[in-house]
Amino acid sequence: MRFILGCKPCLFALSIVAALFIGAIYGARVESAKCRAGELAAKLAAQQADLDNAKKSAADEAARATTIEATANDQRSKDAAYIATLEARPSCALDDVDLGRMPNHKSRPRFTKSPPGAR
Repeated sequence: MRFILGCKPCLFALSIVAALFIGAIYGARVESAKCRAGELAAKLAAQQADLDNAKKSAADEAARATTIEATANDQRSKDAAYIATLEARPSCALDDVDLGRMPNHKSRPRFTKSPPGAR
């Protein structure tokens, strides 16, 4: 051991070997960190794309709901106008006298099935 510590070229070679060893360890750690950073960046980009798609879907859903509501309101107003025109016609107005002339389904004779084998 004294020989290595007393020999300047040996100390120089030993320091170079130690520097290369430390550099290799540090380089592997930096490379691993870069790899993890790339993975995290890709994961973050995918999550951002999912978030953008969710916002777009929510906006599309709101637009569709507004369109459906407008269509339903328009149809409701058309139906109300049609009902008002029907109520204005004298031929479409039903009263209790008209309903009294309708046959009562309860007073009709019931037809029963004959037992099997009977004619």
